[in-house]
Amino acid sequence: MSYIGRTLNLGLVVVTILATASVGGTTLYYQESVTEVTEQNDRLRAQNQELRAELAATRSNVTTLQQRIQRINESLATRQRDLQSLTTQLNRTERNLTQTRRELRESQDRAQQLQLRVRNLESSLDRAQDRNEELQEERNRLERINEDLNDSNDELREEQETLREENVRLEDDIQTLENDIADLRQENQVLEARIEDLEDQLDQAQQNNGN
Repeated sequence: MSYIGRTLNLGLVVVTILATASVGGTTLYYQESVTEVTEQNDRLRAQNQELRAELAATRSNVTTLQQRIQRINESLATRQRDLQSLTTQLNRTERNLTQTRRELRESQDRAQQLQLRVRNLESSLDRAQDRNEELQEERNRLERINEDLNDSNDELREEQETLREENVRLEDDIQTLENDIADLRQENQVLEARIEDLEDQLDQAQQNNGN
C-alpha cells in the first residue's frame, strides 16, 4: 500500500508537473498561435481589401466590358443592318450594272448603225459634192452660153430692129408699088377702052372703005 501510495503520489506529481508544463506550453503555444492568427488575420484583411479592390476593379471592368459588348452588339447589329442594306444596294447595283451593260450594248449597236449610216451619208455627200461640182461646171458653161446667147440676142435684137425697119420700108415700097399698080391698072383700063374705041373706029373705017 505504501508502495502503491508512493507510486500514486509520484504519478500525481509527475502528472502535476506535466500538467503544469503542459499548461505553460499550451499557454505559450496559444500566445504564438494568437500572434500568428492575428498576423494571418491582418494578412487576410489586407488580402481581403486587395481582393475587394480587385473585385471592384473587376466589376468595373466587367461593367465596362458589358457596356463594350453592348456597344459591340449594337455596332454588330448596325453593321448587320448596314451589311443587309449594302447587300440590297449591291444587288440593286448589280441589276443596274446588268441594265447598264445591256443599254451599253444597245448603244454600241446603235453607234455602229449610226457609224454605218454616217459612212453612207459621207459617201452620198461625196457623190453629191462631185455632182455639185459637175453641176457648177455645167452652170458655168451654161452661164457662158447664156452670155454668148445674150450677146447673140442683142445682135439678133439689133438685126431684128434693122429687119423691122427694112420691113417697114418694104411695106412702104409695097404700098407705093400697089398704088402704082392701081394707077397702072386704071391707066391700062383707060388704054384698053381707048384701044377698043380705036378698034371700033378702025372697023368702021374699013367697012366704010369697003363700001
